[in-house]
Amino acid sequence: MQTSPQTGGGLIDGYVLVVSSHAGTRDGLTALLWEYGIPAYAAPGIDAPEKIAAARGAPALLLLHLDRMGAISIVELENFRMRHDVPLLCIAPADAHQPHVQALLQMAGDFIMTPYEPTELMLRIRRVCTPARRPGAAREAVQPTPAQAPPTFSDTERIILQRLSETIGEPVELDELAALLPSDTPEARRRLLRVHIFRLRRKIEPVPKNPTYLRTVRDYGYYLAQELEWLK
Repeated sequence: MQTSPQTGGGLIDGYVLVVSSHAGTRDGLTALLWEYGIPAYAAPGIDAPEKIAAARGAPALLLLHLDRMGAISIVELENFRMRHDVPLLCIAPADAHQPHVQALLQMAGDFIMTPYEPTELMLRIRRVCTPARRPGAAREAVQPTPAQAPPTFSDTERIILQRLSETIGEPVELDELAALLPSDTPEARRRLLRVHIFRLRRKIEPVPKNPTYLRTVRDYGYYLAQELEWLK
């Protein structure tokens, strides 16, 4: 029997959206999460997540079973994730060599291989959800400041930030930024760029869902609203 979000175990703040085209997988994962006190709802395809988000607000996490994706679109899934600023946790098959699986693992905040222990899955869910919803973030939003300890950037993240810092306050086109990234196609580079933007916001923004420094210009690109001390 499902418990209410208020009586859950408090592992995360919010609910998990389980994405799979296989009904048995969706129902099994959803039931497992409720059993551990985590509110969870099932989404059979890319239309369902938007409907659930409209009714319940954005989820705390997307839990995607890669072995049961069916016709679910990687592009639409990534668009949903970036639109709602939601982290992704993947359940991957042991032979995770298919191109679409590898692409999603690059986007994911973490992944777990099958077979897995339920307690390990719960641990990873909590780990992925915690950085984006740390206590006190809403209070910091009034006077946002970068974190006291300088974040550690990957080489790719630093390249993106350095390009944006050349034109503070001026947007840089999506395709220009994407061209800085190694990938086979323009669409793959754009997807990869969105992944890096998502990760950068989790590192530098007091409230990643309401970015202060790394801003979006819809249908155009991104810009830095002010210079970051870490790049000097």
